[in-house]
Amino acid sequence: MDYTAAIDFLKSETERCSMSLSAETLTGFRSYLEALYKYNEKVNLVSNADPEVVVKRHILDCLALVEAMDIEPKPDTPGVKAKRLLDIGSGAGLPGLIIAIAVPDLKVTLIDSVGKKTKFLQEVIEELALSERVKVITGRAEELARSRKRGTFDFVTSRAVGHLGIIIELAMPCLNVGGRLLCQKSRSQVEKEVDDIKDCWNPLGGRRPKIIVPKIQVAETEHVIVSIEKKRSTPDDFPRPWADIIRHWKQTGLQTDS
Repeated sequence: MDYTAAIDFLKSETERCSMSLSAETLTGFRSYLEALYKYNEKVNLVSNADPEVVVKRHILDCLALVEAMDIEPKPDTPGVKAKRLLDIGSGAGLPGLIIAIAVPDLKVTLIDSVGKKTKFLQEVIEELALSERVKVITGRAEELARSRKRGTFDFVTSRAVGHLGIIIELAMPCLNVGGRLLCQKSRSQVEKEVDDIKDCWNPLGGRRPKIIVPKIQVAETEHVIVSIEKKRSTPDDFPRPWADIIRHWKQTGLQTDS
């Protein structure tokens, strides 16, 4: 596997989009690519784990979220809390672990309901010595939203998890006021899904969604980012049980697995 060529391509593409990745960060991405390739031989995390494919199809796409977050890595400052991010349905760490590698002062929680996936995430986190600021949970987001972590995150991210109506209900309770949901959607999906949730964001405490077109573009996905800021606390009624969420969207006639 030509990991060097993949990392060189990643470096050139991010520089072209005015994003600077440190040598340490690039080394971290190389270690991630190596771990993913080996683990993918046993457990199918991505359809193609070739390092250049993963960089082109996945890592660059995830880094578009870093661009949308609009935060710069800063040195430790007494009294200043690190920003916190929750990634729902992390899978192979896309995008949460990629963001954690790219933004070294961000505290990240990765949640996925599949143990084989979270096992991979934990192994990579330990290999990259990220355990102090990156945590993995094997579980469901609707359960996390009713735990002591409710209302504690500055960002919630989601990539290829499901319909925006489902994601917003899982994410808004987890955000603090002023926090933002950043959800990647294809250009073909986004207008319809944003229209689908026109009656949802306000009851959940969110502002009107904004659609961000990032500088980093991946031709195979052509993702844009739906950004929804939380303006007030989410009512205790949300999120509903998972079965009720799915039932609601199915009753509207919408697909729930987009």
